[in-house]
Amino acid sequence: MIGGGWNEDDADALAVRDRLAAQPGTPIGTTGDRYVTDGNDYLIQVAASPQTADLALLVRGTAPPSEIELHVLARFTRSLAALWQHDADARAAGRGSPAALPPGASARSRIHASRR
Repeated sequence: MIGGGWNEDDADALAVRDRLAAQPGTPIGTTGDRYVTDGNDYLIQVAASPQTADLALLVRGTAPPSEIELHVLARFTRSLAALWQHDADARAAGRGSPAALPPGASARSRIHASRR
């Protein structure tokens, strides 16, 4: 997911994501999740597991993130990764998507969701 002031430039955001992902990060808990900060930019990565999809949140803030902000957003991102994995498991089992949007609806906004 990409959030913040990227001026609709997904290529720049993805380049920053790749650069931050290559740096050593700070672990969050014992699940393999981590975060990396660089000034106002930060990346939160949720490790893939049977319960969570491989998911990353990249943010360009207006100020460097506080420790509490990083941990709150890490929990939020982990929750989304769990929901995403639950949906993938349901689709694989032929149960469809319990959280599917109605036909023709769009979930795309300034925040873009995509798997790494």
